[in-house]
Amino acid sequence: MGRSLDELFDKLEALGERMEHGFQAIDRRFEEVDKRFEQIDRRFDEVDKRFEQIDRRFDDVDKRFEQMDLRFANVEKRLDRHDGMLGSLEEMYASLVQMVGHSNARMDEIQSDLLELKRLWEQTDKSTAFLEHKVFEHEKQLFLLRERFESYIQERRDKES
Repeated sequence: MGRSLDELFDKLEALGERMEHGFQAIDRRFEEVDKRFEQIDRRFDEVDKRFEQIDRRFDDVDKRFEQMDLRFANVEKRLDRHDGMLGSLEEMYASLVQMVGHSNARMDEIQSDLLELKRLWEQTDKSTAFLEHKVFEHEKQLFLLRERFESYIQERRDKES
């Protein structure tokens, strides 16, 4: 009887050590999840910075449109004053076309940046969903392990009673 009790305590101690190793592994996974969340936070910070850049670009575009409006107003005044200067009008037209071309190029850059932000957001969303799933799985495993351990303890108590 004493020997089987010693064996039982040895098994319990080994089980406790295995459980402790399991808990340590779970703790490491939680640390990895925390690191992933930190990476995601940093990525969101980068995304926020890109939005700020895009906002500044939109502000720049707005300012340029305001400048263009002023230029258009000046052009109209010049046309009224210089109705007979067709050559000058052609130069202004060429300048306007160039400005519109430049504005179109800027808009294409902004659209490209927005598409990149959308791609990054989708990638981050997928990563977050994956991490949430993994955390749920670990919590489920912890719950099941706790239930088995409590059941085992209850069985031991019932046998001792």
